[in-house]
Amino acid sequence: MIILIGFKNVGKSSIGLELARQMQCAFIDLDAIIEDVYAAEQGERLNCRDIARAHGEAYFRTLEKSVFAQTLSKKTAVLSLGGGTVMDGDNQALLKGHTVIHITAPYDLVFERIMSNGMPSFFLPDESPRASFNILWKVRDAVYRQLATFHIYNGSTVLAAVEKILNHNKIREGS
Repeated sequence: MIILIGFKNVGKSSIGLELARQMQCAFIDLDAIIEDVYAAEQGERLNCRDIARAHGEAYFRTLEKSVFAQTLSKKTAVLSLGGGTVMDGDNQALLKGHTVIHITAPYDLVFERIMSNGMPSFFLPDESPRASFNILWKVRDAVYRQLATFHIYNGSTVLAAVEKILNHNKIREGS
């Protein structure tokens, strides 16, 4: 399985969809699966942001951990994780044995994309949105870099990012 990690709004889902299409395999967006599982269990459809707001981050992370573990049973797929999924030690352990690609994008652009939907639930409540973003970016980026098999900078097009991934895999297979 190829697992895409990185901060929210760096392009994991867009890149993952195209990568899966070109590899002729399934694409799985963990957030979409979490929303489906929540809807089945609770009888109402909420997005991940609203699930965390309604029930708290601890509830959301427990649900996320359960869904992530179940999702890894699929062997041939491209899986896009939520930005905070890999901050949990148990989830980090689940990454072993998989190709983990860290996707990043222009810092200011990511902040603008996040804020276009209003203040996210994972921002620190006692900080300004920009200060919270700065703190979380720094902490999470270090974890992403540590866990990744390799890194892709999504500063151009989705197709360019996918080409970098496919070329990297060819280089590794050929060595």
